[in-house]
Amino acid sequence: MNRIAGIALLLFSSAPLLAAPESGPPSVSGLWKVDGEVMGTPVRMMCSLTESDRKLSGTCSGAEDGYAVHKVAGTVKAQKAEFYFQTAVGGNPLTMIVSGTLNEDRSAMDGTLDVEPMAVGGTFSAVREPADATAAAVPPAVETPPEAAPTPVAASVATAPSNSTGTWKIDGDVQGTPVSLLCVLTETDRKLTGTCTRTDEDRTPKALSGSATERGLSWHFDTEYQEQPITVSLSATLSGDGAKMTGTIAVAPLNAEGTFAAVRQ
Repeated sequence: MNRIAGIALLLFSSAPLLAAPESGPPSVSGLWKVDGEVMGTPVRMMCSLTESDRKLSGTCSGAEDGYAVHKVAGTVKAQKAEFYFQTAVGGNPLTMIVSGTLNEDRSAMDGTLDVEPMAVGGTFSAVREPADATAAAVPPAVETPPEAAPTPVAASVATAPSNSTGTWKIDGDVQGTPVSLLCVLTETDRKLTGTCTRTDEDRTPKALSGSATERGLSWHFDTEYQEQPITVSLSATLSGDGAKMTGTIAVAPLNAEGTFAAVRQ
């Protein structure tokens, strides 16, 4: 083999090593317009996302809470993106979790919305705004106080009270009707058992069942209202010291909802 042919063979055989690396998928960084719905309630947000090493950061804001800016955290892998932020409804803290599937060029996505600890969900679709769109497209906002910034789930587990076992005095309101209960909770392996007793009329204890997670508590019991069978469901978030909780009440099949506060006795 002559020298020229040898050099040519060497060049061709090494071509795969010299080939330019394949480019990765487009970044999801940018301004996203999110339109969704949770149990009939519209959810409209503008989210400014930044992707770095498969991690997501940025902010979301919407008209529903006066365009307050909420810091987000999350991840992106292949065509899946998930991020979350903390906000509040009626003074009750909650976490909005956004899980979506991106289209091929990552210019749009759709997926599910999960609101914890209320354990309710919905769906959404989102589109990336043009590259020249800026944060000026979002009305001026007031930065969320530091205490409302999202807390990593691992940190939530570390700081959450380890057990909700005890007697709780619950005072709430469901569409103008006062609710007064005394609930005895027993938490074992993140399962809740016990009883709830009305303190106004029927004082017969009602057996309850539920669960406890790093994001809060939820339990339910069966009773009657005007001789009609109903199920009362409560979802709550414990205070940092474990002495109080606040949350929501849902009454099925009446489709009635309300809020409550409770104090450990």
